[in-house]
Amino acid sequence: MERTINGRPLKECLDILSKPMAKSKLKGTNFSYYKIGDYISRMDEAFGICGYTVESLEPVSCIVTKSGQELFTTRCRVSLIADDGKLICFKDGVGGKEPTYANETGLDGGIKNLPNNVLGSAFKNACKKFGIFGETDSDDDEGSPDSTRTNNDTNKPKAKDETYDLLITGDYGNMGDDTQSGKPKYSVNACGKEDKNEKYFVIFYPNQYTKVTDKFNRMLTEKPRRIRIVASQSSIKDGVKSLVFKNYA
Repeated sequence: MERTINGRPLKECLDILSKPMAKSKLKGTNFSYYKIGDYISRMDEAFGICGYTVESLEPVSCIVTKSGQELFTTRCRVSLIADDGKLICFKDGVGGKEPTYANETGLDGGIKNLPNNVLGSAFKNACKKFGIFGETDSDDDEGSPDSTRTNNDTNKPKAKDETYDLLITGDYGNMGDDTQSGKPKYSVNACGKEDKNEKYFVIFYPNQYTKVTDKFNRMLTEKPRRIRIVASQSSIKDGVKSLVFKNYA
């Protein structure tokens, strides 16, 4: 029996997804785009609110391009879930956005909303790989229809949890709300306690820090300079290791 999403065969769902969007919905002056709400509404129409999931695959990070421009980036995954609760396929999208600064004051004009905007851009690009609004994007390495998460992830190395003794070198920042729980994600810069040349970027996801809420809240308010945590390394950029917090050691 053919697997369905929200009671429909996959092809029928994709046909609904690919319907053109009204040109009156286009926004922008220098370039045209559809608002994030238009993407969410069409995904809901095609797959139902329980027929797909969105997950952030890595923290929002800042890189400096060769021209010296700051660029905030992240990557997210949109997965299609069958009515039996099993994965049908997934697509990954990369989002990026340049911050804007006020010319005279130097104060940022959009940093506060950057994490959500960058994740929204990644979500849009993942949706394009499914053909939303008839748009297409390159797709070389994501899961294809009727693949399983096991088949797609078997050969990917799993991040190993390790203990890190760190010295905090900056303030704790709010990275915006987690797409699944709606609770805020936090991050902080740190260095190694023994080797201060070891640089780290630690991200605290709600599904982890809520397991130790009292201790985590004390950390945010008391701001100890040293923390000892269990974390997994997710990536390395420009010599800075990104860690995903799991627990206190």
